[in-house]
Amino acid sequence: MRGIFRSISLLAVGTLVLLVGGCTARRPANFYLLSSLPRAEQAGPATGPALAVGPIVLPDYLDRPQIVTRATENTLRLAELDRWAEPLSENFGRALAENLAILLDTDRILVLPGAGLKQFDYYIAIEVLRFDVTPEGECTLVTRWAVAEERETVALVVKTSTVVETAGTTDNTAGTAPGGDSAGGPPYEAAVAAMSRAVEALSREIAAAVPSAG
Repeated sequence: MRGIFRSISLLAVGTLVLLVGGCTARRPANFYLLSSLPRAEQAGPATGPALAVGPIVLPDYLDRPQIVTRATENTLRLAELDRWAEPLSENFGRALAENLAILLDTDRILVLPGAGLKQFDYYIAIEVLRFDVTPEGECTLVTRWAVAEERETVALVVKTSTVVETAGTTDNTAGTAPGGDSAGGPPYEAAVAAMSRAVEALSREIAAAVPSAG
């Protein structure tokens, strides 16, 4: 009987060692941010309009720390070890605002909700309907947005935009690509870069719709 208990104890210790070893071998989490356009040196003071951007409205499935990718049209995957470094709505709003500041030559811009800007020329509302990357490396950003004057109740522009960018595909090892398997797909760094380019394309479309931009 004593031998049986000894065997069970050794088996339990061995299992614990394997579990601990598996946990320590697990790769560390990676954290990502959307990037904005590079800001060139300005020759003089910014003269563009005062803008209020947001708040950015995300669907619930995107409002989470994990980067969400689309496996199929009806299947989503959450990357437990590849995450946003801050709430996506805040990162999206800041990247969009920085892009608009450069495109419209303005330093008077506020991402709502926020404080510091008492009056503005235009209000830009953004609702994100889709923002993900497929295993084939296709990034899709679908938004509904509007540009309105602060004094007016009717928007100057209301539009639904679809932007598609390509991240490319590679043969990745487990855990490095959306989906977390070796079936291929862009690494998350390339996926987030494509998502940043999609926000840039949206920024250019919005900037062209602001009256003083033309």
